[in-house]
Amino acid sequence: MIYKTWLFVPAAERFLSGRLDGLADVLVFDLEDSVRDGDKQAARERLCRALEREYGAEIFVRINAGAEGEMDLQALRSCRFDGLMLPKTEQAEAIEELALRAGDRKLIALVESLAGIVNLERIASLPCLYGIAFGGEDYCRELGVETNDLAMQYARGRVVLLARYYQKYCLDTISMEYRDREQFLRRFRAAAAMGFHSKLLIHPAQAEAIRAWEESNLDLNEMKRIVCRFEDSKDGLVEIDGRWYERPHIERLKKLIAQMEKKNEGREQPERTD
Repeated sequence: MIYKTWLFVPAAERFLSGRLDGLADVLVFDLEDSVRDGDKQAARERLCRALEREYGAEIFVRINAGAEGEMDLQALRSCRFDGLMLPKTEQAEAIEELALRAGDRKLIALVESLAGIVNLERIASLPCLYGIAFGGEDYCRELGVETNDLAMQYARGRVVLLARYYQKYCLDTISMEYRDREQFLRRFRAAAAMGFHSKLLIHPAQAEAIRAWEESNLDLNEMKRIVCRFEDSKDGLVEIDGRWYERPHIERLKKLIAQMEKKNEGREQPERTD
């Protein structure tokens, strides 16, 4: 099955000037944790220049919370991108205020605190909200424990439950493994089995691992069925068998179908006899 890949990209020169095309389905440019306090303004300027380019991917920006976030929005007001991710979301009012300035951009609430989990139903019920992402590192830090699956179990389950109930896209927390592909894929498969639509990624190798795993488990007829279901719908966002699909998702499926059919045609060619 196809899962959309969501890759964080720090708003640092060495990342923004590198090759970004084809790395993931969604690039989440980060102005928050990956940018030190003294570099925030320069990061905004770098990102605005970077957003003038075409990437062939959906583009989100993780802004800062509070006053820094206001400055982010001001700097980004004339830039082209698809959505905003608000970190440290604890109250529905913060998302409602952001929606007033976001235009038609998609909004994702990044919930990474005890207050965010406690208040999650009110946040998840907002019509203006596109999705919910869980931030396990900060959540465990607030709990006063090392990051571990047991500590995050309740919070992750609550994110999935309320996101699914209110028909929001839901993203699992990051995993630090990117050199150990098998360990990362175990965590990714566990997130998918819980009901998450996908997982936040910190390295291109993680996106590559997901794609390689998907392609080794693809069924041509199943992919064609999904494409047909999407094309028959008038909506731009369609839930099929518990997973959500959008136009970029379907275009990727079409490319994979064409590749698989070409491979199959090659296998079916009769051997030449001279």
